[in-house]
Amino acid sequence: MNQMGKVLLGKVLLLIVALVAAIGRGRWFNRPSGEPAVEKEDTSVATAPQVPTQSCADRSSHTAIIPLYMTYCAKCHGANGEGDAESIKLLHPPPRDFSKPNWRFSRTHAQISRIIQEGIKGTAMPPMKHLLSNSDTSQLADYVLYLSEARLVSKQPAPLPNDLVAFQDLGFTVYQAPTPAAPLRLTSHQETSFQMSDTKDRITLIHFWSTTSNDCLKEMPKLAQLQNKYRKDGLLVLSICTDDDDLDTLAEIAEQIVPDHLVYADDSGLVTHKYAVGSSPTFVIIDGQHNLIARHSGIIDWSSPEVRQTVEQLLRQRVKLTQ
Repeated sequence: MNQMGKVLLGKVLLLIVALVAAIGRGRWFNRPSGEPAVEKEDTSVATAPQVPTQSCADRSSHTAIIPLYMTYCAKCHGANGEGDAESIKLLHPPPRDFSKPNWRFSRTHAQISRIIQEGIKGTAMPPMKHLLSNSDTSQLADYVLYLSEARLVSKQPAPLPNDLVAFQDLGFTVYQAPTPAAPLRLTSHQETSFQMSDTKDRITLIHFWSTTSNDCLKEMPKLAQLQNKYRKDGLLVLSICTDDDDLDTLAEIAEQIVPDHLVYADDSGLVTHKYAVGSSPTFVIIDGQHNLIARHSGIIDWSSPEVRQTVEQLLRQRVKLTQ
């Protein structure tokens, strides 16, 4: 066989290998030629959910991995995996809603681990094999299975408690299932330290603010007044700066705007990622057992009678339960 014949034969063999690989992965016949591998929602009538290969237990068994999920996954998939994060408007195609039963890929631990490591071409899902260890990947896959299974088996959600309904009416996203908050380690502009254990048995309102946002700076005196009014009832307000960790700068701002209110810098530099903060101001409310209650991005008039009544109702119901 001459040289040209060998080259032609080699190309034919490569083409056959590529065809076999494509057919084996289900990609050759599942989409038109040239279309990127985009994960699409199935709009057909829902069939019986695919059962995962292993039990996902309950949320408490995943406590250790939740901060990692909040750091790498929640900004797109949402804190509860429902594809409702703030960034969803910027992403096309939209990120997976784990609560929907029909997945393009098999809903198994092995497939989810593979997607976490390799990503999905043509979507905002990046490969993370160089960021996460095999153990972290496995635990994240378990947690994703938990998030999907917990919603698939729930036919009818339980009614929200009255205090959560009140916050929902104000435009907050509420957490119905117990969701552990990511750990906090902060330093105030007066160089005092703060950690998550300091929030026990209190309602904590976290205010993520930036030095360049006029809305944030205008809200801070109202938040300081709110804490002063309800401090004895168990309310703690944490104002965490998202764009500057220089304590001298924070001290100058505090002295001008809220002289009797502590403002905090993030010691780890990861708190905005752990809490999936995409804009300022963002508010996160945590109960006395360090579980997330509600969150909201945007302006809130914390001096309004409606908001204060909602805060009072929350303190009456939640602080009483924790003491």
